[in-house]
Amino acid sequence: MRPKMCGYMFGIGLACLGPGIASAQVREHAIGCWSLTYSPWIPSPGGDSILYQPLPAILKLRGDSATRPGYLSAIREPATPPKVVSGWVKTLVALWKPLTHDSVEVWLPVSWSTGVTARLEVRGDSMFGKAVIYVDFPNGSPTSEVLGIRTPCVGG
Repeated sequence: MRPKMCGYMFGIGLACLGPGIASAQVREHAIGCWSLTYSPWIPSPGGDSILYQPLPAILKLRGDSATRPGYLSAIREPATPPKVVSGWVKTLVALWKPLTHDSVEVWLPVSWSTGVTARLEVRGDSMFGKAVIYVDFPNGSPTSEVLGIRTPCVGG
């Protein structure tokens, strides 16, 4: 009777510690380079799609802290901003954070009020999920399916 109770209590203890441990596990597993592909946006953002092109073909998730609290840094390629914002945005950034034991959130801002967020499940050498365009006013947030395949990092 006593060993079962200890095992039960040990399991409860792990469950209490779980989110921190779990997010640390996905953090370490997700760090590296990912080749990304996207499905068409639904509904189509129409002419506004120029704000979100080009989406990154390569995303390098890093382990160092980003400028936004709670997020880690990432590098997106290409990082050239769309012409419509190139007057005040010189390069595009990427941020990410672990969410659960097997998922991450990626944030791809274009300017202060718009960009793309993606919630992605990480499984082995692939990640998949849904990206959503966000803006500073409601307009039916287009979504896209995202697939990432781990790829060797070029240039360190």
